[in-house]
Amino acid sequence: GIDHFEISKKNGESLRKAMIKLEDERDYASSLPKFFLSHSLGCKLQTISLAATGIGSDLQGIGFMSYNNFGFS
Repeated sequence: GIDHFEISKKNGESLRKAMIKLEDERDYASSLPKFFLSHSLGCKLQTISLAATGIGSDLQGIGFMSYNNFGFS
């Protein structure tokens, strides 16, 4: 089956790198509020990633739209 944990790790790492790149290469202020917004399966992947990495402590908000109802088992 699909390895949602592996996909969420890759997704979380991409988001982390994007935030760093915006600050380092695009001169975004590190104090700029950061929000994650996910839809459907992205919600599940984001939840797994946030729980596994703790990156959520750097966010000012998280939005989930149409949360995927596929089980977490």
